[in-house]
Amino acid sequence: LAELAWEGGVMIALENMWERTPDVQKRVVEEVSHPGLKASFDNGHALVFSDVPATTWVATLGSDLAHCHLHDNDGEYDSHLPIGDGIEDWAALLAALNGLGSRPMLVLESDRLDRNRRSLASLRRLTGGPATNA
Repeated sequence: LAELAWEGGVMIALENMWERTPDVQKRVVEEVSHPGLKASFDNGHALVFSDVPATTWVATLGSDLAHCHLHDNDGEYDSHLPIGDGIEDWAALLAALNGLGSRPMLVLESDRLDRNRRSLASLRRLTGGPATNA
């Protein structure tokens, strides 16, 4: 499937869902060993289903990490809260992402436009980016 996708100009990004650790995702991507299959990290899923901090997920997935869904929650329910409204350690997660040799695509994942705007403002504040609203 990775080869077929790649031939069509598509990369598959395998997302963590209910996994307790990044090991299964890492092993699948490494064993397939194809540029058409990389990893996607959803920090909200990790907050709910894993005791492993986001920084460990990022470090484990490393250069295989091509895509991230970023949002917050309370660790009990995948509520897609704005960045900063839950329990994620955003300074540590962003530092881990910044420390990668690669640059994964970052997607603010929310169920409402106002929440995405709040996430974007928080992300800009945390990274020292411009404070303008989208």
